[in-house]
This record gives sequence, C-alpha cells and structure tokens, in this order.
Amino acid sequence: MMMMKVVVMVTCLSHDNMIISACEICETNSLYAIKIMMKVVVAVTCLSHEYIDNYGTSREICQTNSMYAIMMMMKVVVVVTGLSHDNMSITACEICQTNSKHAIMMMMKVVVMVTCLSHDNMSITACEICQINSKHAIMMMIKVVVVVTGLSHDNMSITACEICQINSKHAIMMMMKVVVMVTCLSHDNMSITACEICQINSKHAIMMMMKVVVMVTCLSHDNMSITACEICQINSKHAIMMMIKVVVVVTGLSHDNMSITACEICQINSKHAIMMMIKMVVMVTCLSHDNTSITACEICQTNSKHEILMMMKVVVMVTCLSHDNMSITACEICQINSKHAIMMMMKVVVMVTCLSHDNMSITACEIVRSTPSMQ
Repeated sequence: MMMMKVVVMVTCLSHDNMIISACEICETNSLYAIKIMMKVVVAVTCLSHEYIDNYGTSREICQTNSMYAIMMMMKVVVVVTGLSHDNMSITACEICQTNSKHAIMMMMKVVVMVTCLSHDNMSITACEICQINSKHAIMMMIKVVVVVTGLSHDNMSITACEICQINSKHAIMMMMKVVVMVTCLSHDNMSITACEICQINSKHAIMMMMKVVVMVTCLSHDNMSITACEICQINSKHAIMMMIKVVVVVTGLSHDNMSITACEICQINSKHAIMMMIKMVVMVTCLSHDNTSITACEICQTNSKHEILMMMKVVVMVTCLSHDNMSITACEICQINSKHAIMMMMKVVVMVTCLSHDNMSITACEIVRSTPSMQ
C-alpha cells in the first residue's frame, strides 16, 4: 500500500492504472495484451497513442515475460515522469528473468530515481531477496517502506517468525502492522487474532478484510453485517453476496436494485456468476443490458476465450476503446483463471468504483490459491 502511495504522490495516478509490475505481466504471453493495458494507460493519463506507440513497438516488447517487456514499462515511466533513459539504464543482465532478484533490483532502481534515494540507503542484497515469495522478499519491501516513510526497523519489528510463509497468518499480521503505521490506527482497534484469520481463504480472513474496510471507509460493522453463514466458502454464492453487499454500502445501491438470487449466481465459475458481474457493471456505470449484451454462447465457460472477450467488451465501454484496438485472439489470451485475468477484472472495478485493490477486493494471489486452476 505504501509503495502504491509513493507512486500516487509522484505521478498523481493510482498504481493499478499507471504501471504494470513484473509480477503482473509474468504469464500474459502476447504483445497485444500489453498493448491493451498501454491503451488503458493512454485513456487514464491523456497521453497520446503516438507516445505510447513510439515507446512500445512489437520489436521492443517481444514477449511479455522478457526483458523487453520490462524495458517497455520503463519507457512508459519515462514518458509519464520525465526521467531519461540514461537515468534508468537497466541492462538485460540486470533484468534477466521477471521473477529474479535482478527484476526486483530493477524495480528498486526505479524507486531510487523517483524518490532520489541512493542505493546505499536501500542496500538489499541477493541473500536478502532470495526468492520472490520468501520472507526475505517481504523484508526487502519492509526496508523500502522504512526508507520512504522514515520509520525505523525497530518500529516495524517484523521477524522471520512473524512472517513465516507469504500466505500465513503472520504475513497478514505484518500487513496489518503496516496499515497501523500508515493510518495511525492502533492494534487494539484492528484486533485481529490468529483465530480470526485462520487460513487466507477462510471466512475469518474475509472478516479481517471487512474490518479493514470498516476502518478505512468509516462504515460500521452493522452496515456490513456479513455473518459466517453468509460468507461460508470464498468461492460460494454467499461470498458473492458478501461482495454485493459491500458494493451496496459503498455505492448506495439497494439490494432490491441488485436482486441477484442463488439461482442466478449458482457457482462462482458459472455463466450466471458472470451475468451477475455484468449486472453490477450495468448499475454502477448506468449502461443498459442491451449495451453489454453478453449471451450464454459468448460466455460459454469461465476459462474460455469468450468470457475474456466479454471482459474486453466491458473495458471497451468503460474506456471508450474500440474492439479493433483491443484485438486479442484466443491463442493470445490463454486461460481465464490466471491471476492476470483476475487482476484485469479488479482493475476495472477499481476504475469504476474508485476503490483501491486493498480496500475493495481479494488480491489475485489469494484468488488463485482459493480457486483451483483449470487445465
């Protein structure tokens, strides 16, 4: 969250609308997918297509998980922030693979240039970084927060024992501590125990996220009133109803206006669940069902090309981009249940509701764990 705030302060744009992280582009294997995200950036930042096209040709992009894709993102940052390529100077050797220590070092260098911090102040070694999802990677992010916010390591005091694994209760507690320091909320006000958190995809984890939303949005628990019975499992109809209720409270829409029955929702990966999401978009954006016009034939299965094309149509309506400009083929899209497709849906929600990923929804990493991938 702090890293996002740093980007927001520098560019006046939210992290999600502004830049594609190395982790996000990891598997989206086509230049068209990057092109579409670049065009979304165009619409948000008012940069012309000529600027983006000049700094993101097919030769430069190559494959999305290559050094060229990262170089493309650097060029986007150059255009937005006015930094020169000489100041960024990241070589192929430094980048290597997108999930390697070098890629992390690259992102650190970008932060260094934007915040005018020296490498000596950041001093993150390969040993500290280790693997992208290890405790050392988390410690690295903590150190970045320390340097940027002026908080000392003693104030953050997150040990290896607390962090344990990235998807453990201790990792969640670590994120809570960051929120405490950023928002000046005390631990007593957050009071989330290990029993409440349990597993990342459990009802208690959802309750924890709800409590964060309560404190951030000043909404009371009574207004959210989501019981364990309603939540049940993360991929159940009750979890969807919970998300609907959050939208109701935030947008001021009544349950009657949303009126999504169990029959409509059925299973999380069914066409009815997708239709439910379409209805949400209709009510939030004031678009009619006729304009969204997604049939069962188009949707087919949630991991099919048609469902992704449906999301593209939603993006078309929200961003005013044409289908011709978005031209993503079935071969390029791959599977719907990847974290990147989920991140795309989350970004649409962020743009429509002006809520951040942290305040609004479940991250791609959490969703991928809770929903078994389909071959």
